[in-house]
Amino acid sequence: GTYLRSLLAGLGRHDGETEYVLFLRNEDMEACAGLGSNFRRVACAAPLYSAAEQTTLPRLVARAPGRDPSPALFRPFFRKNAHGGDGS
Repeated sequence: GTYLRSLLAGLGRHDGETEYVLFLRNEDMEACAGLGSNFRRVACAAPLYSAAEQTTLPRLVARAPGRDPSPALFRPFFRKNAHGGDGS
């Protein structure tokens, strides 16, 4: 939603050193395209809150390019509203 887009845009403007790896649904890849060279986008096609997500996401994190030995994982909650928007 709006909060996460604003957070990422702010990080992109103010932090050009820290490496960020974003695990995104395919439909969200383009929205995060222009954040900066220190942002890496990794597609994660597993359905949200599924058993597949529980096995796929840890494997993607472990194989992430430039992975720091002690990463932080922030998993925001997204929901769709009745009108098809993102609830923001």
